[in-house]
Amino acid sequence: MKFFATSVDISYKIENISFNHKALRSKKNPDLSQIYVHLGEKKQFINKNIEDKIYFLDAKQLLRYTLTPLLLGRKNSAKPHDKHLVLDKQLSFLCKNNPSKKHFKIAIINGYGANLGDSMIGATAMRAVSKVLAEYLKNYSIDLYMNIFANRTQLKILENEPCISNVNFHSLDFQTFCQYDAYFDFSNILNLPNYTKIPTVDWFLWWFGLNPSNIDDRQKRNKKLTVDMDIKNTITKLLAPYDGNKMIFFNPRASVPLRSCPFEIASNIANKILKYNKQIYLISDLPLEVKNKRFINLYDSIDTAEKFIALVSLMDGLISVNTFSAHLSDAFSIPSVIIDTSLPSLSTKYYPYVYDMLIPNAKSLPGWLKFKNISNAEYEKMRDEYEIAWENLDIEDIMQNLAEKIKEKGIKYE
Repeated sequence: MKFFATSVDISYKIENISFNHKALRSKKNPDLSQIYVHLGEKKQFINKNIEDKIYFLDAKQLLRYTLTPLLLGRKNSAKPHDKHLVLDKQLSFLCKNNPSKKHFKIAIINGYGANLGDSMIGATAMRAVSKVLAEYLKNYSIDLYMNIFANRTQLKILENEPCISNVNFHSLDFQTFCQYDAYFDFSNILNLPNYTKIPTVDWFLWWFGLNPSNIDDRQKRNKKLTVDMDIKNTITKLLAPYDGNKMIFFNPRASVPLRSCPFEIASNIANKILKYNKQIYLISDLPLEVKNKRFINLYDSIDTAEKFIALVSLMDGLISVNTFSAHLSDAFSIPSVIIDTSLPSLSTKYYPYVYDMLIPNAKSLPGWLKFKNISNAEYEKMRDEYEIAWENLDIEDIMQNLAEKIKEKGIKYE
């Protein structure tokens, strides 16, 4: 976790949210309301040309402050093989030190990560964690904090989670932070120990302080999201002309280029899929150039995350890179083939209707095991190799495994 202060009073507005950071007047006797928890705001500081007016403070020194809440879960020094139930011990300690407390306030710093897939998996893990919290704490509430640039669809994912009281898209000052009894910290999530070593939901359970092997695999699946009926009806009408046909959603785009298929190549892949199976309709919300009457491009219609969720929920199958749609497919039990480029299957292990595959020669390509945190400049150096791999994708393998997953679910597939 990081903390920052400003050298002058700063006020600015982003996405209709006003920010007012009071300058830290004294470092020797600091006003705690003038020190702020860092939630990855550097981007907004750069955008507002105020980066030179902020500075970071010694986090270790601040966290030694007597009123600081208790850190729950594992720490940055945790070893990958550590399976101890640290959360139980921490909660026991918290109760022992607050015997008369009737309500505990817990903060989650930096959410479950900035991406929708991370939030969905993090929420799945939290459902198991909340049972442990309830065993120790008579009554508790959880406030989740993430930065202003986090996708607002996080609310859609988290709004029906009973253990989460508030989702905040802004930072908090140190004085407010100290009003909590305990906190979980997901700062700098991509670089936390073990993150790319075990299935993602297991990592969240592990970081929360549990032993993932103690949690039933069925509890590691994503919960179906609530779909607004008006939005669902709108999408249903768009798909009405193709009703009665098998509709397969095709999504070649992830949050970073390394995990995405270039659109030109994706258009060729779509043509090959339609040629392989002449009964299906292929649905996409991306501007792909596919000249086939069974390719349905909804690029102009799917303009919100809510519409995207509704669209995926109505599909008979899904072919996608490893991104939010992969986790949605599990939530709605949609048979899917998920294509990975840089990591073995870490997020789909517990999804029964998902077949996970790698692009050709993935393990020998330069981005292997590099996950998301490579720069665009780095990717440009390896782009040609990845385009060749995408061009050599085995369409028959994709379609046969999709058919098998559809069969497993009990849907007739021709």
